[in-house]
Amino acid sequence: MKLLNKHFLITSACSLLIGNVFAESIEKGIELNEAGMYETAKTFLLEGIRSATTAEACYYLGDTYMMLNQDDSAAYYFEKSLATDPKYGLPLVGEGKLLLKKNDNLAAEEKFKLAIKENKKNPAIYTAIAAAY
Repeated sequence: MKLLNKHFLITSACSLLIGNVFAESIEKGIELNEAGMYETAKTFLLEGIRSATTAEACYYLGDTYMMLNQDDSAAYYFEKSLATDPKYGLPLVGEGKLLLKKNDNLAAEEKFKLAIKENKKNPAIYTAIAAAY
Protein backbone atom coordinates (compact mmCIF):
# COMPACT_ATOMS: atom_id res chain seq x y z
CA MET A 1 0.00 0.00 0.00
CA LYS A 2 2.83 2.40 0.86
CA LEU A 3 4.50 1.65 -2.48
CA LEU A 4 1.25 2.44 -4.30
CA ASN A 5 0.95 5.79 -2.46
CA LYS A 6 4.56 6.70 -3.30
CA HIS A 7 3.98 5.82 -6.95
CA PHE A 8 0.83 7.95 -7.01
CA LEU A 9 2.62 10.92 -5.40
CA ILE A 10 5.55 10.70 -7.81
CA THR A 11 3.25 10.41 -10.81
CA SER A 12 1.18 13.37 -9.61
CA ALA A 13 4.26 15.51 -9.02
CA CYS A 14 5.63 14.70 -12.48
CA SER A 15 2.29 15.54 -14.08
CA LEU A 16 2.21 18.91 -12.34
CA LEU A 17 5.76 19.72 -13.41
CA ILE A 18 5.10 18.75 -17.02
CA GLY A 19 1.86 20.74 -17.04
CA ASN A 20 3.73 23.78 -15.73
CA VAL A 21 6.41 23.40 -18.41
CA PHE A 22 3.80 23.44 -21.18
CA ALA A 23 1.93 26.33 -19.56
CA GLU A 24 5.21 28.23 -19.42
CA SER A 25 5.78 27.43 -23.12
CA ILE A 26 2.43 28.98 -23.97
CA GLU A 27 3.10 32.05 -21.82
CA LYS A 28 6.56 32.47 -23.35
CA GLY A 29 5.09 32.05 -26.85
CA ILE A 30 2.53 34.78 -26.15
CA GLU A 31 5.25 37.11 -24.85
CA LEU A 32 7.40 36.45 -27.92
CA ASN A 33 4.42 37.05 -30.22
CA GLU A 34 3.74 40.39 -28.57
CA ALA A 35 7.45 41.27 -28.91
CA GLY A 36 7.35 40.55 -32.65
CA MET A 37 9.55 37.44 -32.51
CA TYR A 38 7.15 35.31 -34.52
CA GLU A 39 9.30 32.33 -35.54
CA THR A 40 10.38 31.72 -31.96
CA ALA A 41 6.85 32.34 -30.68
CA LYS A 42 5.54 29.72 -33.11
CA THR A 43 7.95 27.15 -31.72
CA PHE A 44 6.93 27.77 -28.11
CA LEU A 45 3.20 27.88 -28.88
CA LEU A 46 3.30 24.67 -30.89
CA GLU A 47 5.16 22.97 -28.04
CA GLY A 48 2.58 24.15 -25.51
CA ILE A 49 -0.42 23.20 -27.65
CA ARG A 50 0.83 19.63 -28.07
CA SER A 51 -0.01 19.00 -24.44
CA ALA A 52 -2.72 21.50 -23.52
CA THR A 53 -4.84 23.01 -26.25
CA THR A 54 -6.36 26.24 -25.00
CA ALA A 55 -8.36 28.86 -26.86
CA GLU A 56 -5.79 31.50 -25.92
CA ALA A 57 -2.84 29.46 -27.18
CA CYS A 58 -4.61 28.67 -30.46
CA TYR A 59 -5.50 32.33 -30.97
CA TYR A 60 -1.92 33.48 -30.44
CA LEU A 61 -0.60 30.73 -32.69
CA GLY A 62 -3.07 31.87 -35.36
CA ASP A 63 -1.94 35.46 -34.85
CA THR A 64 1.68 34.38 -35.13
CA TYR A 65 0.98 32.54 -38.40
CA MET A 66 -0.85 35.61 -39.71
CA MET A 67 2.16 37.80 -38.97
CA LEU A 68 4.31 35.28 -40.84
CA ASN A 69 1.93 35.61 -43.85
CA GLN A 70 0.74 32.02 -43.47
CA ASP A 71 -2.94 32.91 -43.60
CA ASP A 72 -4.26 29.37 -44.11
CA SER A 73 -2.56 28.20 -40.91
CA ALA A 74 -3.76 31.34 -39.14
CA ALA A 75 -7.37 30.66 -40.15
CA TYR A 76 -7.04 27.04 -38.99
CA TYR A 77 -5.88 28.05 -35.50
CA PHE A 78 -8.47 30.83 -35.17
CA GLU A 79 -11.15 28.24 -35.94
CA LYS A 80 -9.58 25.78 -33.50
CA SER A 81 -9.56 28.48 -30.84
CA LEU A 82 -13.28 29.13 -31.35
CA ALA A 83 -13.99 25.39 -31.28
CA THR A 84 -12.11 25.12 -27.98
CA ASP A 85 -14.00 28.02 -26.40
CA PRO A 86 -16.80 29.65 -28.43
CA LYS A 87 -17.09 32.51 -25.89
CA TYR A 88 -13.43 33.56 -26.34
CA GLY A 89 -13.70 36.57 -28.65
CA LEU A 90 -10.14 37.15 -29.81
CA PRO A 91 -10.26 34.51 -32.60
CA LEU A 92 -13.16 36.45 -34.12
CA VAL A 93 -10.90 39.49 -34.17
CA GLY A 94 -8.19 37.34 -35.77
CA GLU A 95 -10.61 36.22 -38.47
CA GLY A 96 -11.54 39.87 -38.97
CA LYS A 97 -7.88 40.79 -39.42
CA LEU A 98 -7.55 38.11 -42.08
CA LEU A 99 -10.58 39.55 -43.86
CA LEU A 100 -9.02 43.03 -43.71
CA LYS A 101 -5.91 41.62 -45.39
CA LYS A 102 -8.18 40.43 -48.20
CA ASN A 103 -9.82 43.90 -48.39
CA ASP A 104 -13.17 42.51 -47.26
CA ASN A 105 -13.87 45.36 -44.85
CA LEU A 106 -17.59 44.69 -44.39
CA ALA A 107 -17.10 41.05 -43.40
CA ALA A 108 -14.22 42.06 -41.10
CA GLU A 109 -16.43 44.62 -39.38
CA GLU A 110 -19.10 41.95 -38.82
CA LYS A 111 -16.50 39.71 -37.14
CA PHE A 112 -15.41 42.62 -34.94
CA LYS A 113 -19.02 43.39 -33.96
CA LEU A 114 -19.59 39.75 -33.06
CA ALA A 115 -16.41 39.71 -30.95
CA ILE A 116 -17.60 42.80 -29.07
CA LYS A 117 -21.09 41.36 -28.62
CA GLU A 118 -19.64 38.22 -27.04
CA ASN A 119 -17.10 40.08 -24.86
CA LYS A 120 -18.37 43.60 -24.10
CA LYS A 121 -16.25 43.98 -20.96
CA ASN A 122 -12.98 42.56 -22.31
CA PRO A 123 -10.58 45.41 -23.12
CA ALA A 124 -8.30 43.02 -25.04
CA ILE A 125 -11.01 42.76 -27.73
CA TYR A 126 -11.09 46.52 -28.26
CA THR A 127 -7.30 46.75 -28.24
CA ALA A 128 -6.97 43.95 -30.81
CA ILE A 129 -9.59 45.57 -33.07
CA ALA A 130 -7.81 48.93 -32.85
CA ALA A 131 -4.50 47.25 -33.69
CA ALA A 132 -6.08 45.63 -36.73
CA TYR A 133 -6.50 49.03 -38.34
